[in-house]
Amino acid sequence: MDEGCGYCGCSPETGGHPYGVAVCDRSPSIAGGVPDHARMPGVPEAWLTGLALMSRMAAPAGITPADWEGLVAGATRLLVEWGAQLALLGWTTLDLFAVHRFRPMNRNDQAGLVRFLGQDDVRAVTATTATLRTWSGATQTFHRRTPMNTDWVLMWELGNGSLQA
Repeated sequence: MDEGCGYCGCSPETGGHPYGVAVCDRSPSIAGGVPDHARMPGVPEAWLTGLALMSRMAAPAGITPADWEGLVAGATRLLVEWGAQLALLGWTTLDLFAVHRFRPMNRNDQAGLVRFLGQDDVRAVTATTATLRTWSGATQTFHRRTPMNTDWVLMWELGNGSLQA
C-alpha cells in the first residue's frame, strides 16, 4: 500500500495531489503547472505569474536542473501555504524571489526566501522573518531583507542574459 508522498499525503489511491499540480516529491517534474489564482486567493498576481514562468523555464546558467526543480517546488509550496499571509504582511516580490544575477546559488546575503526552500519548508511567518524547518529537522530563521542594488534580479529574469558579465 502506498503511504503517500510525505509532503501532503497524496497518493494514486487518494486521487493525487490536492492542488492538481506536482508540488510534492511524488512527481519527477514540476512541469505540470502551478496552482491558478482562483485556488490561491490573496496571492499577488505577480507572484503567480513569476512562478508560472519559472515552472516553464529550463534551469538558468549557474543553477543545476535539480536545484532549479527544488526552487520551483519550494516556491509553489510557499505560495500555496503562505502566499496570502506573506502578502498581507507586506512581503514583496524581491523579498521572496531575488537572487544574485551573476551568482544565484552562491550569494545569499540579500537573496529572497525562495532561494532557501529547495529542501526546507516554512513553518511560520511574520512581517520580518520566516521560520524554516530544514531537511534534517533543524529550525532556522530567515530575516527579510529587500535587495538594494541592481545585482539582484527575480528568479524568472535569470534566463534573460543575467549571467553574462
